[in-house]
Amino acid sequence: MITPPAPIVPPLLPGGTGPLGHAPLLLADPVRLLAAALAVPGPAVAVRLPGPAYLLRDPRDLRHILADPVAFPRAGMVPQNRPVFGAGVMLREGAGHRAARALLLPAFHGEALAAMTRTIATRAEALAADWAARAARGDGRVALSRAMAELALTIAAEIFLGLDLAGDAPRLGRAVRQLQLLMFKRATAAELAPSGAATPEDAAYRAAIATMHETIAGAIARRRAAWPAGRSGGGADALDLLLAARDERGATLRPDRLRDELATLILAGHETTATALTWSLLLLADNAPARERLVAEARSAPAVDGPGLLRALPWAEACFLETLRLYPPVYVIQRRPRRDAVLPSGVAVGRGVGLLLAPYLAGRDPATFADATGFLPGRWLPDATPVPASTASFAPFGSGPHRCLGEGLARLEGALILAALARAVRIVPDEPARAVALVTLLPAGPVRATLHPA
Repeated sequence: MITPPAPIVPPLLPGGTGPLGHAPLLLADPVRLLAAALAVPGPAVAVRLPGPAYLLRDPRDLRHILADPVAFPRAGMVPQNRPVFGAGVMLREGAGHRAARALLLPAFHGEALAAMTRTIATRAEALAADWAARAARGDGRVALSRAMAELALTIAAEIFLGLDLAGDAPRLGRAVRQLQLLMFKRATAAELAPSGAATPEDAAYRAAIATMHETIAGAIARRRAAWPAGRSGGGADALDLLLAARDERGATLRPDRLRDELATLILAGHETTATALTWSLLLLADNAPARERLVAEARSAPAVDGPGLLRALPWAEACFLETLRLYPPVYVIQRRPRRDAVLPSGVAVGRGVGLLLAPYLAGRDPATFADATGFLPGRWLPDATPVPASTASFAPFGSGPHRCLGEGLARLEGALILAALARAVRIVPDEPARAVALVTLLPAGPVRATLHPA
């Protein structure tokens, strides 16, 4: 009889000896905590936050946990920010979640996706033309983080709401940036002291949510007012599709449900893409061969309309995916097991222990990726040897029933924008960027750079 191997008990990360354990480091510098965990061999490392928790990096564990939200329910950032996501798909589970995904899926396929592609290409080319003109006249100072956030938010508002944010972009952008900070503070404070007590930031949090909701409500009202008499939705974008949709009971969506689904699309559909684009531009600026290959591909790509554009830009997509490997916007995913379990890697986890699934660690694990800290987009090409890299190795778009609905759109948007900017300008950052972890894994500060003619 073969004796099964003993379950693995992860080693405790050094430090964290105070009453709050590793929590102060998690709050002050999550990236330093992740870097310290990466130096510890094995599939997991234990931390105190102040209760026991495990940082997990083995791809098998990530997929196993994310495939079963019943056994491993969500914790942390998303449920602690219910006022942001409300009744939308983000917080639904089981049959309700499946029904919500079915409502939203048409917005990411067919004519809707083709229309989105045209919008993304138009907006990307407009920014590229503006940057090229500024570079030509010697007025090429930009803040990359802000520029990518404004571009991604403008695209999300247009493709999901049919809304031109020319006038509302700064106000909505400020609200979204404030939410990003306050969502992180709210979630981490709840982990440290889950009392539900009021905090000094509550008023700002509510005000930022109200600004976002007002913008969405205005878009809904204008769309309904513009319809001919008797029309009830059915257009190509997400707003028309949701206005025409029926819920599980066959009724049209309640106003709050409609608003919450659209708010989820706006937040999830722009913030992660903007962050990944900023990191992509920084990595390409520091890797001349990769940037030159991108420029050559962008200039020679055939004129293709719709989602087929992505097939014409394999290197641009590879650059975007390699950026996601090194700097996944969703760098940690929180779960808590309902019962004791042994994960596929052999790690034993107890009921209720904090599980921090770490795409940041999985993407940088030398056991999975050769030259794990290097920027090597070629690993994603179809002819890569021994085999092309796979996002299943680090789950940048999640996995299981909650896998990101907009994965295909994000990959398309990332490639199109990188190609458009590469054709137009050469970007020279002022200095190397430092990563900071809030809701997403951001470059610190505005990331100032100078534009030069391509």
